[in-house]
Amino acid sequence: MNFTAHFLFTESDPTLAKAGLADDQFETQEYVLFQRSLKPSEQDLRLGHDQPHVEVSDQSASAYGSISAVQLSGQQLKVELDPPLEGVGSSVIVTLGTEDGLPELIDTLTLIFGPRFSRV
Repeated sequence: MNFTAHFLFTESDPTLAKAGLADDQFETQEYVLFQRSLKPSEQDLRLGHDQPHVEVSDQSASAYGSISAVQLSGQQLKVELDPPLEGVGSSVIVTLGTEDGLPELIDTLTLIFGPRFSRV
C-alpha cells in the first residue's frame, strides 16, 4: 500500500504513545496509525499487547507485533510487516506531503519502535 500523508499526528503520555499519518486531517481515506503501551499490564504482556500496534486504513487491517522495521528515508516512511496484513500486504510506503509535526513524529516513532525505527 502506498499513499501521501498531508497530516501527521502524535500523542503521548506516560502510559501510551500514538503516531499517525493520513492523507487528510478531516476527510481521511488512507492512514496508518501506530500505538504502543509504555506501561503494559500483565494481561497485555500475556496477550502480546506490549508490542507496537498498527492499523492501516481500517480496524480490520490491524495487528500487534507484526512490524519488523520502520524506516524514514527523506520524505518516505516505509513500514515492513511480518506477517503481512490481509488486504495490505507486507509493506506500507507513505510519502510525506508535509513537514508539519515531523520532529514530533520522529520522536514518537522512536519511542514506539526503539531500534526497529531508523532514519537514513
